[in-house]
Amino acid sequence: TKACSLACRHCRASAQPDPSPGELSTAQGRALLDQIAALDGPGPILVFTGGDCLARSDIFELVVYARGLGLRLGVAPSVTERLTRESLARLYDEGVRALSISLDGASPATHGTLRGIPGHFDQTVAALATAHEMGFRVQVNTTVMASNASELADVLSLLRRVGVAIWEVFFLVGV
Repeated sequence: TKACSLACRHCRASAQPDPSPGELSTAQGRALLDQIAALDGPGPILVFTGGDCLARSDIFELVVYARGLGLRLGVAPSVTERLTRESLARLYDEGVRALSISLDGASPATHGTLRGIPGHFDQTVAALATAHEMGFRVQVNTTVMASNASELADVLSLLRRVGVAIWEVFFLVGV
């Protein structure tokens, strides 16, 4: 989905408050999952993302269906009001073990300016700690820009403190 309640300056998903009219229906999503499961070779890791994958009303249904097909799953939710301990517990109970969250700075000012939501830094750090505590394999995605490049060492220190083992660093390319 492209639906997301954040206002990230560098969003590559062109997120918007509501789902697009042309997004896949639940039935179309299941058909796509069937096609992915039928691929030859080693099974892929399917990552539900967006916008905010938790903005889909059928996300848990699609997760259950995908697990039933034997797919290995990850989620890349946005840190929004939907990312709660309860939603994380449900994802974990349904078999999701990998989770990635974006963190674009080591300070509230840097991260919050890029994400467009006051208080988002503290919410993100709390979500990372909660996901780690619950047993998820947590990855952090950081988009490097002039405004946050000087904080990368501090981001790494923060990630170590909250138990994050995987750090994916992206370099913004304007298009």
